Amino acid sequence: MRWILLLGLGLPLVLFSCQIGVREPRHPGWSEAGISKMSGEIEVRGERIEEQRAGANGSVDLSETRFREEIGLAMAGFYYHPKFLEFDLGGTFGLEQREIKSSGALPLNTVNGQNISYDLSARLFKDLPYGGEFYTNRAETRTRQTFFETNEAVISDSGLRAFANGWWMPSELQMNHHSYVGRGINDYSETRDTLRLEGRRDDDNLQLQYLAEYNDVNLGNFGEPFEDFSFNASGTSSFGKDNRSRVFSGVFVRRQWGSNDNSNLNWNNSLDFQMTENLKSRAEVQYAETERGQDSTQTITATTGLSHQLFLSLNSSVDGRWSRSTFGAGDVGTWGLRGAVNYTKKTPIGRLGVQQVLDTYFQNRGALQGTATAVGEIHVFDPAVPLFLDSIAINPLTVVVHDSNGITVYRRGVDYFVVTVGPRTRIDIPVSSLISPGDTLLIDYDFQPTPEQEVNTFTSTTVFTLGVPEKVDFTLGRSSVGQNLVSGFDDGTLEESTRTYADARYYPWEETTIGLDFEDYVSNIAPFTRLNLQVDQRIPLFQSLEWQAAANTYHISFSDEGRSEYGSSANTSVIAYLGTSTQVSATAEAHRATLRTDRGNGFLLELDFRHYFGRTLASFNARLVDENFDIADDQRLLNLTLSFTRYF
Repeated sequence: MRWILLLGLGLPLVLFSCQIGVREPRHPGWSEAGISKMSGEIEVRGERIEEQRAGANGSVDLSETRFREEIGLAMAGFYYHPKFLEFDLGGTFGLEQREIKSSGALPLNTVNGQNISYDLSARLFKDLPYGGEFYTNRAETRTRQTFFETNEAVISDSGLRAFANGWWMPSELQMNHHSYVGRGINDYSETRDTLRLEGRRDDDNLQLQYLAEYNDVNLGNFGEPFEDFSFNASGTSSFGKDNRSRVFSGVFVRRQWGSNDNSNLNWNNSLDFQMTENLKSRAEVQYAETERGQDSTQTITATTGLSHQLFLSLNSSVDGRWSRSTFGAGDVGTWGLRGAVNYTKKTPIGRLGVQQVLDTYFQNRGALQGTATAVGEIHVFDPAVPLFLDSIAINPLTVVVHDSNGITVYRRGVDYFVVTVGPRTRIDIPVSSLISPGDTLLIDYDFQPTPEQEVNTFTSTTVFTLGVPEKVDFTLGRSSVGQNLVSGFDDGTLEESTRTYADARYYPWEETTIGLDFEDYVSNIAPFTRLNLQVDQRIPLFQSLEWQAAANTYHISFSDEGRSEYGSSANTSVIAYLGTSTQVSATAEAHRATLRTDRGNGFLLELDFRHYFGRTLASFNARLVDENFDIADDQRLLNLTLSFTRYF
């Protein structure tokens, strides 16, 4: 922090001394200070939460009462002159009392504390070639987790920015101190000192940019400190008729040392050349190198291709690619060709589209020596799509699932299950998991040595689309994959599959959508069939009354297991606008699902009321959630919130 403080004190003096020699005499109309905006609010909030949970391990009843009062202020203005020093000040200051009572394993926890947040910034020499900005902010966050104490954290940032917009490449220097201090159950803490320098230049036919960043990270009790440096630079030059051709070169370097000893290098060069009015070529070469501890991977990739616009409605492309990867456990080489034809036509009934893609490539995989490790493999959880890991012959005992930040480690057997399906590995997420639909997951695992083999893969994809404005959107597709062993050992993982899918959206009336999704995946590895029906309806009953409703049902059949997953849900809501000062909404939802890991049903009821009288807002919210499962614990949650806010 010493360098931040020294530069924070010294930089304004340097910038001011650079400007004072060219500053014009003070205008008689200038004032010492001015306020351009000022506002504030006072809020009083009370909240009551009742929770019940019952299962094989007993039951727990928990109640939480919270009372909070706070005042918020915001101000904007300048000192001496708007171009010399402009500032924005804002803050929230208050008190909070919280009492938790419970039966069962959770203890009584009564907390009386403060709630303080602020956001302050000041800008020097606005709109001049050189300037600066100082800032500091602090926020207290609270995340309520069912049947657990509220997770709290204090997040703060302080630092400065220096701008050099008058340089040939306009640049910015930033120094920042970041602090994250967790409270309650999640006591994760982190401090991070950052030095960042970046610049960018944009001309008609030349674009340049660079970014250099250094971080000194301390994880407190959650890990050893480490340092992180990265540098990214790229340039693009356009040329030819209307600048339709271009050449690009970019490099990215990253190095971590300390408790994390990693390094990355990526170098990318490409050329897009407009040969004629309708013919364009492209070539690209990439090199990537990664080191993680004692393991390293090097990959070089080269691609080239041609695209031809035959007519306004018809275009085609041909691409070739080659790549080679070497890593500690072996090497993989790939080369292949891809051809595509796209046809679009506006017809009397709507826009018609047809696409045909043929892809063939050869992959030569050397015999792996020892155990290979996959780190941070990215997957997005979708309950309607089976989650299979990318590699084969995985050791299921080594599978570890993290959240998108890599900080939270989910619990095996509680938040997820590892299932072996032939040579593949599938991750099952139960309904009671902390993993929610749409969450990004990072998954680590070890996979066992595999024999040397060369495989040819041929893929054919046909897609048909039809769009009728404001009536129908329809997509029908079919793709087939065939793998043949060219040489080596057949380990039983070669795929023969056909995927047929359809996606239809029908709009019978305004604000009404009926959607149908179908997918049939026939394969020698984990086949399945999926059907999903969705209906959405929004009807403005009157000028001040609106009704919305939606229903969904789905079914997934896993033919290799002889099992199915299916479920349905429905929700409806009514929103009433009583004049310009009052809004009332009511929502109801019910759902039921049968999964391979559990079966359950539940409902939600919610009422929300908001009323303005003058500059005061009164709001009330009531929310009831009830969930029942065959295996997981049953849960019930009641949340009542009443607040008054005065704006001035």
